[in-house]
Amino acid sequence: MEDDTMWKMDSSFFGENKYLLTSYPIDDTTLAVSNQHFLAYVYASRSGLTGGGYLSSKLSIPVAPSLSKSFGINYIDSQTLRFFPIRRPTNSASVFYSPTYSDALFSQKSFPVPLYGRGYPIVGNRALIPIEIMNNEAILHLMEVYTGIDLSMEVIKEIVLTPHGPDRGFESFGYYSYAFFDRYFIMWNAQLYRIDNDGNVKSFGSSFVPGEYAPHQIFQLREYLFAITDDALLISIDQGENWSTYIKNISQDLLRLTYQNIGDELYGFSGSQIVKFSMDGESIVFYELENKGLETHHITSINKLGNYYYTTTLSGLFYKDAEYFLTQRVRE
Repeated sequence: MEDDTMWKMDSSFFGENKYLLTSYPIDDTTLAVSNQHFLAYVYASRSGLTGGGYLSSKLSIPVAPSLSKSFGINYIDSQTLRFFPIRRPTNSASVFYSPTYSDALFSQKSFPVPLYGRGYPIVGNRALIPIEIMNNEAILHLMEVYTGIDLSMEVIKEIVLTPHGPDRGFESFGYYSYAFFDRYFIMWNAQLYRIDNDGNVKSFGSSFVPGEYAPHQIFQLREYLFAITDDALLISIDQGENWSTYIKNISQDLLRLTYQNIGDELYGFSGSQIVKFSMDGESIVFYELENKGLETHHITSINKLGNYYYTTTLSGLFYKDAEYFLTQRVRE
């Protein structure tokens, strides 16, 4: 007799397609699951794996594709991105994007590889793409994407970022970006920015709060935004306009987690462990979920579809009955 309290592996995936990097519910009945080379659809009816297609046959750095309800973005190489319709990820329906660069002699003319497994976030039919960076200037393209039978797109605004105030300029620190409340939050070479979906920019310098370290990740819990640094948790109560220090001297265990929102819920995962976060008044509380069946499998994303929760891992897709998903793990 099956144990519904355990995570189970979806046997539809095999070979290199078990190496999964991300997932996204594109409607109430369909979950897109993907690595850098392959995208497929899983259905709420648990009727098996169908559709999808191959995104790239090129060997490159494993960057999780960015997925939305209408289109996706796949990193092909340092100077090529593929934009594809989410329901028709074929070459003929896609656009391969390689930007035109400046004539600056000393600049990094390539798409930066996002840290923490993040791709290039999508807000509605727009996406913000980092293009080029030099010592005192960084260039991004705000893209409008049009989807139908085929896909087309255009650059609607070129955004030029400059270092904030007395900061030392762009340092070699990497790139990540998030989207919350229809705004992009960008960290590029130790400089932080909030950019709205019309391309208006607010710069923060090297941290959201002066004197604090640069944040590693940003996540939403209830109506608040949080940013986690080496030793503190920062908070914004106004959708990222202003920030303050929420907690100092945080547990280092929190730094090892990758944070992901599923609707209004917040989870963190590391290796095969999953942690559920919530707020009790003004305090954050959390507990570890039972992971029986997931042991030794490295989680890359979590999502819910129908009556099941799904986790993509580097060794396959797993699913669990939603009735038992929030069961607290009891360590012996």
